[in-house]
Amino acid sequence: MSTTQRARQGNVREFHNTVQEAARTFVDVITDDVTFTGGMQAGTVSVNAKLPPTSVDGAPAPLMNVPLTPAALGQVATRSSVPTAYARRIHSEHTLLWADTMRTLYPKAPSLIRTSLGANGRQVRAVLSDKYAATDNSDVFTTVMQALVNEGLSQNEVTFRGDFDSDRGSMTIDIAVPHIAVAARELVADYRSPFSKLSGRDMPMVFAGLTVRNNECGSGAFALGPKAIIEVCANGMTRPVDQFRQIHLGGKLEQGTVIWSEETRSKRLEFISSAASDAIRKFLSPEYVQELINEAMEAKGIEVVDTTQTISRLVKFADLTVDEGESVLAMFIDGGDRSLLGLAQAVTAMAQTATHGDRQAELEDQFFKIVHAPQLVAV
Repeated sequence: MSTTQRARQGNVREFHNTVQEAARTFVDVITDDVTFTGGMQAGTVSVNAKLPPTSVDGAPAPLMNVPLTPAALGQVATRSSVPTAYARRIHSEHTLLWADTMRTLYPKAPSLIRTSLGANGRQVRAVLSDKYAATDNSDVFTTVMQALVNEGLSQNEVTFRGDFDSDRGSMTIDIAVPHIAVAARELVADYRSPFSKLSGRDMPMVFAGLTVRNNECGSGAFALGPKAIIEVCANGMTRPVDQFRQIHLGGKLEQGTVIWSEETRSKRLEFISSAASDAIRKFLSPEYVQELINEAMEAKGIEVVDTTQTISRLVKFADLTVDEGESVLAMFIDGGDRSLLGLAQAVTAMAQTATHGDRQAELEDQFFKIVHAPQLVAV
């Protein structure tokens, strides 16, 4: 059975079950004996480390000819000081060359190998330093949701959206609190949702909210910060400068199968619990939402005169793909607000169509950067 999980859900219980189901298949090992294979095995990894007998799939020891996820493939290349694009190409087209290259260049130091069950059995989902301090998504989710309860917010008082991908190790959680809101008619009066075509004049509220991000496979830190949600379009305004962050870095780990101790987990989660409580008190207030609205209003009177030139500048400024740039242009036209604020709204509207939650979060982080970038619309 495949237990590779990909979920974007609005039901707290179902999302929690999805994350926990994936976590039950995870096995971590520390080893300095990693071998790369090619040919018939099509670019796989063999690890001289035993899985515990309680592993879900009963995998034999040692791990032999285990495929890598795309994320893990990139990490092997990075640790071998090989350009990632080149490594991916030879892995796809010349697996023997890939295996020879990695056997020669991959460091002999101990590595943390994170494995899970994929569509065709066990797979390597991350290849990391033995100092990597893993904070799993299931623990982050449970800790943040408990903090909401501890601060007096029930699940009935919030709206929830979660995005999780076990292969990438990524999780994002967006939480909105509709009863903590501020009317912002001046902010959204000229804007209409590119999705529903409803007008901001009729739906002027901005809700308080939070965004939570974590990656358990080495591609990002834990981060928790504010996210105000505009009622008419569900566009998110995030302000990264106010985020609480925790880098996944700890002490050196011993070789063998890793069973994370309760003490280790507790120390990591203590920070997350404290950060979540502080964030709830600071960001879930009308005063903080008004602060974000006031800042966004700075872009309201800055007109976009040359749309084509502005979008061209924006693509470079926000590191958008060609397709994303075209989508932003369509959203900008449909949104109706021809100001710099409308441009920022177009990016966050496009963010809602992103395939992965972590990309949506990256795009929403552009909102205030664009608000403070009048050079984008200079004639």
